[in-house]
Amino acid sequence: MTAFLILLETLIKKDAQKMIEVMHIDQIRNWFGNRGYPFDNNSKLRYKVVNVRGSRWIFIHDEFDEFDEVQIYCMDSGFCEPFDGWPRKGFSWAKKNLIKLTKDAISNEY
Repeated sequence: MTAFLILLETLIKKDAQKMIEVMHIDQIRNWFGNRGYPFDNNSKLRYKVVNVRGSRWIFIHDEFDEFDEVQIYCMDSGFCEPFDGWPRKGFSWAKKNLIKLTKDAISNEY
């Protein structure tokens, strides 16, 4: 195998371990609702799902949240408990930031 193909394969594997997943809003509402935390039907939700090291995490902001925070939840759990939260104002939804925050949550979890 050429060096280029080896490098390409490594990059693909790394990207697969750190990716933003696309999930429909109904899937998100169902995931939270099935765990006893239904969102108001009129609430505007902003979210991104991140898969890092085979673990799925969601960053979510509910416009009706009284603390106006973006929260992170582990979606591999049967529970709906935020691991952390950040003020919505100034929060970066950039992929690089979400992956860093997810890695921090994973390291704090174990």
